[in-house]
Amino acid sequence: MLLPENITCGYWNCSEFDTLTHSPKRITAKFEIEYYLSNGQTTMADDKAYQIRADHIQIAKPGQVRHSILPFTTMFLKFTAEGALCDELMNAPEYFKACHAPEIKALLKEIILLQETISQNSLQFYSKLLALLSLILEDSRISQTQNARDYQIVADAQAYMTQHFSENIHLNDIAASANLSPTYFHNIFSTLCGMSPHAYLTDYRIKKAKEMLWHSENSICCIAEACGFGCQQYMNQVFKKNMGIAPGQYRKQMKQNYLL
Repeated sequence: MLLPENITCGYWNCSEFDTLTHSPKRITAKFEIEYYLSNGQTTMADDKAYQIRADHIQIAKPGQVRHSILPFTTMFLKFTAEGALCDELMNAPEYFKACHAPEIKALLKEIILLQETISQNSLQFYSKLLALLSLILEDSRISQTQNARDYQIVADAQAYMTQHFSENIHLNDIAASANLSPTYFHNIFSTLCGMSPHAYLTDYRIKKAKEMLWHSENSICCIAEACGFGCQQYMNQVFKKNMGIAPGQYRKQMKQNYLL
């Protein structure tokens, strides 16, 4: 895949237009990705009008005539593309809701900061940019499926679990965060993720426990509590079932790997 070129990005809040109610019409020369940060009025691409909504993405294609009714706030990314990436972007829907909103916003912020401090040809910059485009294109495909609403439910539930993994949360709590019954939520999540909510939460807790075993000297008991397992005995049981060794052995093995 050919990499994007001629990249510009930033944050826009329409203040430059002062008292204007409409942005000037212009023809896009590049791909333009807008991530809208708040609800607004209407944005136009050729003869199509889209209601500006927070956490929605617009992919404007080269050659389109664009203008918008003000005000609105957005983070934006503009670039030229060829080959497979160009084809994917040209075939993507022009406007859709972000299922991975927190991840996309975080990557966009990092990219905006990076382009101010390092070369856009650096590996670090392109790794963030390609991760961002991958997520945006994934969300564009989700938006075209009949399960788009269900994917959003799953994404929101995953975000809830990663934010509250250290707490004593259960299926009822996660389902309530999505305003769904536990049974209905469990079926949606399991179907789309290929694992139950409990399995997803357990995997995430193990991941966080492994990170703490790598870089801290905290006791296994403290790590168990910090990662939501409740007690060392339960963490030992779950960790060994999933990793094949106990947490203490895992920590020792990771330290020994450096000396091999």
